[in-house]
This record gives sequence, structure tokens and C-alpha cells, in this order.
Amino acid sequence: METMENPGPETGRYAWDNSWVDARRRLELLEQCWDPRSHEALRSAGLKPGWRCLEVGGGAGSIARWLCDAVGPSGAVVTVDLDTRFLGAIDAPNLEVIEADIVADGLPAGPFDLIHTRAVLMHIPARDRLLPELVTRLRPGGTLVLEECDFHSFDIAESQLFRDFWRRFSDIVQGTAGMHPYWGRGLAARFAGLGLTAVRSWSTAVIFPGGSPEAELFRMSWLQVRNLLLANGVDKDEVEAFLGLFDDDTQWFPAPAVVTAVGRRPADV
Repeated sequence: METMENPGPETGRYAWDNSWVDARRRLELLEQCWDPRSHEALRSAGLKPGWRCLEVGGGAGSIARWLCDAVGPSGAVVTVDLDTRFLGAIDAPNLEVIEADIVADGLPAGPFDLIHTRAVLMHIPARDRLLPELVTRLRPGGTLVLEECDFHSFDIAESQLFRDFWRRFSDIVQGTAGMHPYWGRGLAARFAGLGLTAVRSWSTAVIFPGGSPEAELFRMSWLQVRNLLLANGVDKDEVEAFLGLFDDDTQWFPAPAVVTAVGRRPADV
């Protein structure tokens, strides 16, 4: 049986699942802080009315809803997630919601003009198998847009507690859940290696103050994994001291760097 301490070889165990009592609020904060960057990336892919799009990891549904508006009634959006409790409330006739484990059940059938994921594959041990499968779901000429975190930005934090805590957490989730905290930096090379063309990639790392929406997002994120930290030897007082940092509006902290990669499947395949 798969457990947090002994994750399956490909699936792992996502640390921030939607069953948490405050998951909806955390996802709303994530959307508030990250959606503008995702919209810019998707627009840069040349998104057009009539396109068929796949969103892997639908979360609370803001990107799926935005894509539905962007492709219009002549287009279609498919979104897939392990837990679709927040996606069913979206009232969009051009949206199909699929509850599935993409490792065990496979990806939705293509072809798609656009495929997008945000902070999904870094959490899945089978990420390097799934990436080429995503490419095969693209229509010739279709575009893949991936946004994945890379934790290198935490090294610039002025707070020693902040830096040390993130490093320790990185070690814990790599060992217990199969997350790869530095996978994002290699996206461009992986895209090119899979034959995608017009590959572009960039990285952004927001620096936010305590008391901001970003600070609340990360405070809630740490609250959700608090028991995981305690179960792996992190001291309770250390956890509380770290959480307290996010209420201090005199301090500024780096968010995870978000690496965005865009590539196109050749039209003649």
C-alpha cells in the first residue's frame, strides 16, 4: 500500500491535496498571486478562439475558466485533476472535467492545440515519462506551456530561518513524496530534446512582504504540511517561528522561482 513514508514508484503523494479543510482558500490565494503570470504565458502561445485545450491539474478552476472564455463557444477545454471537487461548479458549456490519476489512468485523448500545467509535474515522480506523453497529445503545430517551480530563489532570502527551513523541507518532500524542487530549470532543454520547436523559457521570482496575499498563501501552504514536517523531525517551535515570519510586514521573502517553458510540436509530424 502506498503511504507518505513509502510513496509508489511513479505517483508519489501530493503534499497539498484538495481534501484539506482550508484548501479552497489556499487555492484562491494561489490563483490571485499566480494567475496574471499564467495568463501572460498562455497569451504568448498565440491562444485563439476555436482551440481545443488541456489543463492538467485544474485546482480550483480559474485557468480552466479563463481558457473557456479565451477559446469561445467554438473551442473546447478539458481539465483533469485527482480531485475535482472545486471544478464541478464551473458553468461553462465548452468545459469537460475529468477526475483521474494521470499516472495510473493516462492522459486525456488528444489532439490538443494547447496543453498547460502549473506546478504539477514537479510533484510526480513519473514526470519524465509524462512529459513526452504530453507532447504526443499535441496536434501538429500545437503548443505546450509548462510552469514549474524551482527552489533556487530561496537562497537569496535575508532570513536565515527562512533559508534553512526551505532547505529542510526540500529534503523531506524529495524523500517522502518524490517532489523534485529543481526540475523547472531543465524544461527548455527537455522541450528541445523532445523535438519541440520555437522553444522559449524564462524564470520569475516574486519578492513579497509579510502580511501580503503571497505571505498568506505560503503561511497556509505550510500549515497544510505542518504534520508532515513534525512527523519528519522538525521541531514544533521551529515550525511556529517560521510561520510567524509571514505576519511581519517589515520582512521580505522570495517566492519559489517559476520557470515557464513554451514549445511547439512541428507541424509536419
